[in-house]
Amino acid sequence: MWGSSETTRRSLFNIVYEILKVWYSPAYIERYEVMTYYVVAHFHYVLSMGAVFAIFAGWYYWIGKITGNAYPEVLGKIHFWTTFIGVNLCFFPMHFLGLAGMPRRVPDYPDSYTAWNTIASLGSFITMASTAFFVYIIYVTLTSNERISYNPWRNVTNFAV
Repeated sequence: MWGSSETTRRSLFNIVYEILKVWYSPAYIERYEVMTYYVVAHFHYVLSMGAVFAIFAGWYYWIGKITGNAYPEVLGKIHFWTTFIGVNLCFFPMHFLGLAGMPRRVPDYPDSYTAWNTIASLGSFITMASTAFFVYIIYVTLTSNERISYNPWRNVTNFAV
């Protein structure tokens, strides 16, 4: 995997997964923030940037072997960066909302939280557009005639299984 031209996208998604195993263990923090948006931010930050990014990394890693078709390299990088920016804009401001005391599970919030909620909404729209862009990448990959080489990972063992 390392050293090949395929490393960049997979490793970008995988590095984010490894870095964002965010800790939430100190009891004094948990006691205060358990009923605030901080918990929402933490959970979704870890879930979206951990599990979902790992799924994207797996797709980019295996799609060539599964289908024999190459995907557009530039589109994969655009997908990573738009997803990364969108998810960060969506969930990072929620940490500030939680630290400011915004409670979870409320249908309305005071006007003092409007700015951070607007930024989070913008991030969710960017993430949604990036997900639609990923569906387009799947379509382009499955309908393209550009084939991968026999050994796209430049692996010396166990590729021709």
